[in-house]
Amino acid sequence: MITLEGALSIKAALKYHRRKVEVVYLDETKKDTKDLSYIEGLCLREGVFFKRLPKEELQAMTTGHTHGGLIAMVEDRQYSSLESVIKKEKGFVLLLEGIEDPFNLGQIFRTAAIAGVDAILMSKRDLESSQATLMKSSAGLFDAIDLVMVEDLTLAIDSLKKNKYIFAVTYRNETSIDYLDFDFTQNILLGIGGEMRGLSSSVMAKMDKAVMISYPTDLKVALNAVSASAVLCFEVVRQRR
Repeated sequence: MITLEGALSIKAALKYHRRKVEVVYLDETKKDTKDLSYIEGLCLREGVFFKRLPKEELQAMTTGHTHGGLIAMVEDRQYSSLESVIKKEKGFVLLLEGIEDPFNLGQIFRTAAIAGVDAILMSKRDLESSQATLMKSSAGLFDAIDLVMVEDLTLAIDSLKKNKYIFAVTYRNETSIDYLDFDFTQNILLGIGGEMRGLSSSVMAKMDKAVMISYPTDLKVALNAVSASAVLCFEVVRQRR
């Protein structure tokens, strides 16, 4: 069982229906607000048990002090199949690899969801222990977007390419295309790697195009994955308007 803390995470869990919410607990000393009344109404609508607890009892169930007097006990989120997202018209799938920090990963989910990314593709891994952090750092939007977890990223890339996706990766070399000159209106699988290791060699071998973010300065420091994903996701938005 996973403990979610704070109104944003709990509202998202109730709203997006990607996980079972077992119970929501509220510090009984908290005064009713519009936000709390909305959450209680969502619980009533969804058939989720809502209970007020003494402050000390609720605090004993948490690990931090940023919950605002509201926590929920939830199950792992549901994951999507590659087949469910593969045939979307003008599809936009974000492939993430080597991004280990759940705060950074959650911020990328937040950007991707807001920018309208259809799905995020990742190697299969156990995210259960970090989901509370992912929900908090994404402002709940970890649950707002399809997440496809696969055993073999290269096979998933092949499947997308067979369905007319172009696999573009963020990489700077002599053949790289400036992101402002790249055509993001086609079906796009965009690969972004972590700062330490980047994308694996097996994933890079599947690349169709390399895309780089040009700088107005001569600085040689790469943007981190969070910043790069924000720049590129919203360039896709701009081009598809």
